[in-house]
Amino acid sequence: CDLLVVDHYGLDAEFETACREWSRRILVIDDLGDRRHDCDLLVDPTPDRSPGEYDSWVPETCSVLTGPDYAFVRPAFATKNEKKPESRPGIKRIFVGFGATDPDNATALVLAGLEAVKVEIDVVLGAGAQNLDSVQRKVDLFGGRARLHTGLGPDELAHLMGQADLAIGAGGSSAWERCASGLPSLIVVIAENQRAV
Repeated sequence: CDLLVVDHYGLDAEFETACREWSRRILVIDDLGDRRHDCDLLVDPTPDRSPGEYDSWVPETCSVLTGPDYAFVRPAFATKNEKKPESRPGIKRIFVGFGATDPDNATALVLAGLEAVKVEIDVVLGAGAQNLDSVQRKVDLFGGRARLHTGLGPDELAHLMGQADLAIGAGGSSAWERCASGLPSLIVVIAENQRAV
């Protein structure tokens, strides 16, 4: 292949070197800066991360791109900003999303905290999330004020974000999408590598 993209916390230089015989170039996506890589390009969107922090982890010939300017944001989020922050008169609709799987069921915890808040709530989970049934039961308690959305594509997600006045979610890649959409967010750190975001 012309370019192999490696985005996995369990892979490092050993895996990447083994791929050199069939891949012309290798791009690594990392946000930990804690292991050696054999790559031609490394991207780390973590705020305040400098390329020099990877000097001992990548070959000298590797180009390292760091900081939010290199955050991966799908075009649907970068181009759709249906409601500018300054036009939000108050919080009437909240978007809740902790990724497709939400293995720690942070969604249910947030919903429990929103029970007394009189707003519309859009909850997003993947169709295969292990806690889908328990989240649906929580959503049902809101008597129609909350809706659970599963299996949404980027355009549908961007539309829901555009309708919201506030988002509550994790500090992973979706945090960059909310930022690009101009959606104010409360970010819950569910993994240590999200703290800087």
